Amino acid sequence: NQDTKMDSGAAYVFVREGSSWMQRAYIKASNSEEQDHFGMRVAISANTIAASAPDEDSSASGVQGNQQDNSAVNSGSVYIYRSMNTSWEQRAYIKASNTEQVDNFGASLALHGDTLVVGAPKESSNATGVNGNQNSNTASDSGAAYVFVENAGTWSQQAYLKASNTGAEDRFGRSVAIHGNAILVGAHEEDSNATGFLGADAMDNSSSNAGAAYLYARDPQSSEWSFGAYVKATNSGMNDRLGWSVAITADAIAAAAYTEGSDATGIGGAQDNDNMPNSGAIYVTDFIALP
Repeated sequence: NQDTKMDSGAAYVFVREGSSWMQRAYIKASNSEEQDHFGMRVAISANTIAASAPDEDSSASGVQGNQQDNSAVNSGSVYIYRSMNTSWEQRAYIKASNTEQVDNFGASLALHGDTLVVGAPKESSNATGVNGNQNSNTASDSGAAYVFVENAGTWSQQAYLKASNTGAEDRFGRSVAIHGNAILVGAHEEDSNATGFLGADAMDNSSSNAGAAYLYARDPQSSEWSFGAYVKATNSGMNDRLGWSVAITADAIAAAAYTEGSDATGIGGAQDNDNMPNSGAIYVTDFIALP
């Protein structure tokens, strides 16, 4: 069969029955269009699937908006599906609350229970922290992350997350991870020369593309999000790109710097050289007190 919508994208659901795997569903966007790249990112939790199309073009904002107005090129979107017995159905069409062209909302995804996190690494507001001003596009490609929650089958936005030291071209939201009431967001082109778990000077941008990660916590009682920690590599260096990918559990976080250049091997090796360019590294911080 000839493809009539090139690079529109698709997702496939497989289930295990005994020792065998079977395809259960073939999923397309409800507004499938060429070059939307639906399925670029997927996440699953229990019987819910999130799939993103970071190059989708509608100008809608929020949840269940108009999917057909393609006037915001590459703004991006996310689609939520829920299994009903043996079938799947779409439950939500999700856009940023401040949809703009080329924000690439959906470039990263994380789903845990009833909470969804979506990264938009080319979003451009100069806001910092949680729920700042979304509409001042003076920090090009600084990036943002958005938190959505489901309540009684309805999805809504709960928070708008920015870096504590928002800067142009930092690409905050390149990666996201969630566990319970904690979110970790990577900004792989952040430029400060700070080092360690609580980097000393977030505003000294003398280490181009060193990268960073940012930790946020949700109060279980009020459901309000707050900024928790600014995370840098212990050997932060130019072009290491910490935050290209991130992960989080109840008592640890991990952030990858895929272009870090030391020649160390194994765990805890010597970090103080660049003898093996682009070899990459992963940094783990454990025993973090999370909600």
